Amino acid sequence: MDKAWLSSWQGVESLPVDAVKMLLSALARLPFSASIDPPPLPAISKAVTVLLSQLTETESSLDGNDDTLEGVELVERVVARLLKFTWNLKRDDVKDALDEMIAQADSSLSIRVAAHRTIRSRLGTLLNEMEKSWIIKVKVREWTEVESTEDALPDWRHPTVAWLADYRNFQPTLLPKLQQARTSEGRVYESTEEYFVTIVKLWIGMTFVEGNNALLPHCTVKMGDKVCDQPLWPFPGKEKLLNCKNSQCDRYATFLCAHRLHAKGYCSKCAAEYQQRLRGPPSKYASTHIYDGVISSVKYDGTISLEQIESRRPPLNPIHWRTTKRLSSPNLVGIVRLANREASLRTTDEVFWAEITFQGKSGDEFKAREKGCMTLRLLQYLDEPGNKLMAQNPSVGDAVAIVDCQTFVPEFIPVLIALEKQRQLPVPFQNGALLNLSNAALAFGEGRSDCEDEDDSETTMDSNLTASLELIRKVIQFSLLDPIIDIRRDAALRNRLEHSLLGLVNSATLDPGQLKSFAEAMMYPVHCTQGPPGTGKSYLGVVVVRALLIVRDLWKQKNREVGDPPILVLSYKNHAIDEFLLDLLRSEPSLNHNARQTPYFGRYYSGNSFKRLVRIGGGGTEPELEQYRERNVANSDPSVREVSNRIEKCQDLRDQWHKFRDCFAPIFEAQTLVARGTAEY
Repeated sequence: MDKAWLSSWQGVESLPVDAVKMLLSALARLPFSASIDPPPLPAISKAVTVLLSQLTETESSLDGNDDTLEGVELVERVVARLLKFTWNLKRDDVKDALDEMIAQADSSLSIRVAAHRTIRSRLGTLLNEMEKSWIIKVKVREWTEVESTEDALPDWRHPTVAWLADYRNFQPTLLPKLQQARTSEGRVYESTEEYFVTIVKLWIGMTFVEGNNALLPHCTVKMGDKVCDQPLWPFPGKEKLLNCKNSQCDRYATFLCAHRLHAKGYCSKCAAEYQQRLRGPPSKYASTHIYDGVISSVKYDGTISLEQIESRRPPLNPIHWRTTKRLSSPNLVGIVRLANREASLRTTDEVFWAEITFQGKSGDEFKAREKGCMTLRLLQYLDEPGNKLMAQNPSVGDAVAIVDCQTFVPEFIPVLIALEKQRQLPVPFQNGALLNLSNAALAFGEGRSDCEDEDDSETTMDSNLTASLELIRKVIQFSLLDPIIDIRRDAALRNRLEHSLLGLVNSATLDPGQLKSFAEAMMYPVHCTQGPPGTGKSYLGVVVVRALLIVRDLWKQKNREVGDPPILVLSYKNHAIDEFLLDLLRSEPSLNHNARQTPYFGRYYSGNSFKRLVRIGGGGTEPELEQYRERNVANSDPSVREVSNRIEKCQDLRDQWHKFRDCFAPIFEAQTLVARGTAEY
């Protein structure tokens, strides 16, 4: 009975007005002793809107005997009946919805009609009654809603809406800063624990900041045809410079836009009220990056399918799902279970992290969004196996809210998990020395040399040694890389390697820090270069790859059995790898067909008739890299083209065979039926 009653309210906005009137009449006539649950409050609001919008299109008679009066009286009875229910919602949400119904009913009336004036007075009395705190009854929760305190540590593994909405976990000015070395060999952090606390907080901030932005007030200053739309944060030193944007508030604004020319903001109290409206039901105040959905299927592996997905405040222009970043794969989203669809997000509600996955082909994913469908993969981020949401046994039909964090999951979540695991283990890279965590910096002399003309004793390189030639000699002498170990056994090849690397280092004009990182990268099988943007990490990577090209060619001369080992350069983003390869191509002539003769490189690479660079993966848009794409490189080989043509012919033959087989399928089925009937007979 309850399911049939609740299902009748689905899609109420598309029902004829007579059917809507029948539903509202049945709701108004429910006896107070009935134990049936109320319909979803948003559905009732939509039904009232449909009813009144249809009635206001007809002209009212001056004697008051019209359909408008009848419809408004029906809405009055519905609101009176709704006040008798006990709601599993926030009191403010219920009151706002009922206030909106009464306001719509009042706007449908005309003060010129005497009968309308009477019912308008009754509607005003009903509004005054709802101001009393005991009139609207809600279920008592076992917990109380409290805002997070300053002493609460961020816990992204067990988050709540309050944690995600707290700007102190994500505002850049409040996050710790990565420190830089005070001296060439001095440590930066007092301990490895201090380092991991810093880096984990920064990574948490970068990973979930867009989810926090969805729950913060935003700047509404217009910039041409667009709105600024930057989140408002407290900025130290700017207090008492601006008044609160709320005209009814006389306090100073504390939540401000980062743009120095945008002189609008909110005080702390008004900002908190604004946040509550952002987490509220669908309205013009709700967050546009919070979506409502219904679970349509749950699989044992943590895959959940959703349907009826709709933004709580859709943008003015329709969303172009083919190109938008909204709800795209593999975005990070936060899932919040709701008692009813479109209910407010409570600060104590748990948030469960999930990754948006493709439902079918990636190119057709936008079609699923247009239909309001989406598939999620619950993330495994807890110490125990499984996901906490699956432990709560979600079922088909459950209502959920989706907070779109717009974060690329493979780039952030695995790193965050790895950092927290590494925090509990011994620190690699020689106990943090290569991360500038301690004074025990690695000396270049650690390692053993097996060169015939060098003794086996360990030597230490002076940290103040700046001569490039001596540095290159030390790198070759103490390198632990197998190719360099093999090369330095041959005196002639060793001298050529020394001469080539010296020319490369001198032409690259590396600063002392880059030179030190270059030497370490050429000495150890594993090397980590860390630094803020703009410090030359990518440039250093190009120089290292150029050095490895020199090492590889000399190694092939020493040991022909190694073949042509590849050098693999990886990046999560297409733009980053394209920029890296462009810099490499422009600085390294050996990767082109027509290699230029240079004092250090040309004589090693002349005569090569094959492309030495292959760009694997799609998404690149650089014309200079077009000839190096995997498909173009393959198609330039006649043997590859021949094999490709043969494969296409085989596929055509297979398709023809399938068509031929399908022609005989009815005959085969008929024979099977006849044979089965004969056997039964």
